[in-house]
Amino acid sequence: MVREFEKDEQSDHETTGRRPLACAPLLATSSRWLWAGEFEVDQFGSFAADDVTTMPRDHIVVTTSRELSPHVRQHRCGEATEGPSIPGDSIVVPRGEVTSWDGLLPSHVRFALPPSLIDTAAAEVYRTRPGRVTITNVMRAADPVLAGLGELAVAELRTPDHPAQRLMVESLATAMAAHLLRGYTGLDEPRTSGPGLSPRGVHRALEYIRENPAAALSLDDLAIVAGLSRHHFARAFRDATGQTPVRYVERVRIDHAARLLRSTELPLAEVAAAVGYSDQSHFTRRFRVHTGMTPGQYRRKER
Repeated sequence: MVREFEKDEQSDHETTGRRPLACAPLLATSSRWLWAGEFEVDQFGSFAADDVTTMPRDHIVVTTSRELSPHVRQHRCGEATEGPSIPGDSIVVPRGEVTSWDGLLPSHVRFALPPSLIDTAAAEVYRTRPGRVTITNVMRAADPVLAGLGELAVAELRTPDHPAQRLMVESLATAMAAHLLRGYTGLDEPRTSGPGLSPRGVHRALEYIRENPAAALSLDDLAIVAGLSRHHFARAFRDATGQTPVRYVERVRIDHAARLLRSTELPLAEVAAAVGYSDQSHFTRRFRVHTGMTPGQYRRKER
């Protein structure tokens, strides 16, 4: 049996409980996210593959295993590998390649990265032109970074929609592209350093974040304000603040929410909306993470 293995193929496994034999059950997908982009993440359950074939893609595919499988066989780029798969095993498939599978494919996370992400990262680090970087075919690798990014992606897939999600996802995409560039291209150390980092530009971004606590800010938005590329901005921001842009944005929102709770009688739902949280329960969870109290408890304590 040969069949294309696509994320939008739904099996009756979800409704009947039977193990699908032709396609993996889709457990979660980035298609529900509020942001729109070419970087995609899907979580699949395990399934028994019988000569299942994935068709050529126009993007790079990275998968990370989340459970043990006694036997997986794959064939791609004239290579074949066969054996058990353990949690954390990663596979990298260059664009345009065909893979055939047999055995019990474990539950896994699949990333789809447009080549433009790699080109952008390579231009920043190596000053290369688009299309000059080739991703290496990897049949199996024990890569804790890819495994960790897979777990972060699963957590984000199950997080309620939030205006800051786009920033979180873009950070994840950037981290994935940078790691592939560093370890899966065969390129040497960068030949030249990047442009100088601008403390003034980071200061502009910090002011912009503080002045817009409810805005859905992306790395690209903040980098434009700072006058830096997104990669250099992320590094300069962390050097200046000791935090990632994502964490700093949330800290500013929580601080602003605390001021509103202390100084106004706004209902909690309106406080949540005023600092960019469309879901009050999500706001409550994040407020507790930062303060150790729910918004209601904080308001009563401060009063």
